[in-house]
Amino acid sequence: MEGEVWAVINKFPTYWISSQGRVLNIKSGMVLKPYCHRLGYQYVMLCNKGKRLNAKVHRLVAEAFVTNPCGYPEVNHIDEDKSNNKSINLELVTSQMNIEYSHAKEYTFISPQGKVVNVFNMYPFAKKLGLKPSPFYRVWYERAFHYHGWRKYVEGMKPTKFEFASYTFLSPSGEEVTTSNMEKLAKKFNLDRSSLSRVQTGRARSHKGWTCPGVEFIGRNKTK
Repeated sequence: MEGEVWAVINKFPTYWISSQGRVLNIKSGMVLKPYCHRLGYQYVMLCNKGKRLNAKVHRLVAEAFVTNPCGYPEVNHIDEDKSNNKSINLELVTSQMNIEYSHAKEYTFISPQGKVVNVFNMYPFAKKLGLKPSPFYRVWYERAFHYHGWRKYVEGMKPTKFEFASYTFLSPSGEEVTTSNMEKLAKKFNLDRSSLSRVQTGRARSHKGWTCPGVEFIGRNKTK
């Protein structure tokens, strides 16, 4: 490759790493084929005198070709593509910087009040609201419809105020309790939120004596 530079890998002298992210076994003359971790990072297996190491390719490139005057401990992919391990695409960062970068992307949501909100960095946005960033990602990638009333905005969509569903349960003492937030109800009475959900959808008859009046029991393996 044009402009490709090679360097010996520390503690594994029979392997070379290139500025383009390729790993060469100089004994066999073969370039190793990296395998992909479930989180998207590329790894190669290095061997030396019986010692084996599953090495992150981006870490090998950074140690060989990326300057680190501040001694930062972590490597960040500038373009957010974890398969792009070229030295020009890597930088050394702190743990906090890495967290902020990983959440730095533009998102557009509809608030519970029906306003369109542009979000650049998910982590501080969720923290400011007292919420968690991961459920927002579930909404963004359409694995959940909403999170505390926050919905994904799609161009052309008419923003509306979110109407929270209400649920009525019967407590063990026979008192009717209505709520629009099952999680808060579960926390207040020391219940399991997922078990309450199963009662509300008819997949369970009761949970710690709590029932859902008017809901027909359909069993665990059926859908309503």
